[in-house]
Amino acid sequence: MLTSSDLSRIRKDILDSLMLLTEPQQEQVLQFIRALLVQAGGKALLPLAGTIAQDDLALMEKAIAEGCARIERGNW
Repeated sequence: MLTSSDLSRIRKDILDSLMLLTEPQQEQVLQFIRALLVQAGGKALLPLAGTIAQDDLALMEKAIAEGCARIERGNW
């Protein structure tokens, strides 16, 4: 079973990796996540509801905001 520390590390690793991807690649990740949710009917995620620490949520929000504002001129 994963500990809170394990989950925090996994979330951080996912976000760090996500920020290295181009916008189209990030869209593919989002589509994959949505497909997983549909397959699981959301039930598999229910035990995780409310388990993300507020500090982690703030970091995710900041990373997303910074990533969305980034322009990668070579990818146009």
